[in-house]
Order: sequence, then C-alpha cells, then structure tokens
Amino acid sequence: VDFRHAAVREQLEAIAPTYFVSPYGEDAGSQLEGMRQTFADVGTLTGNEDAATDVLDDLDAHLA
Repeated sequence: VDFRHAAVREQLEAIAPTYFVSPYGEDAGSQLEGMRQTFADVGTLTGNEDAATDVLDDLDAHLA
C-alpha cells in the first residue's frame, strides 16, 4: 500500500474489513474506468455484484 493510509492500515483493518483504492496507480486508466472498477469491486465484496452491474448498466445508458 503506497498511499496516505499506509501508516494506519493495520489499525483500520483491526476495526473492520478494509478495501484500499489507489485511483492514480499505473493501471488506473481514466477516472471513469477507475470509478467503475471500484464500484464493481465493492459490489463483489459486499455480495451485491448483480446490483452493482445493474447500476453500472444504468450509468452506461445515461452516458450514451
């Protein structure tokens, strides 16, 4: 983990399951791609993958 929360990672993980996002990493792509991936990841991690897919599909429809 190479971002501002690295110093407190262990403390945060002791409180609750923790998911770290690095939106400016080498493989981040565009801001939209990064947001989509983060949203899909959170959907998967919370057991809401289908709902996350529906929301992203709706977003695509509105952006088209």
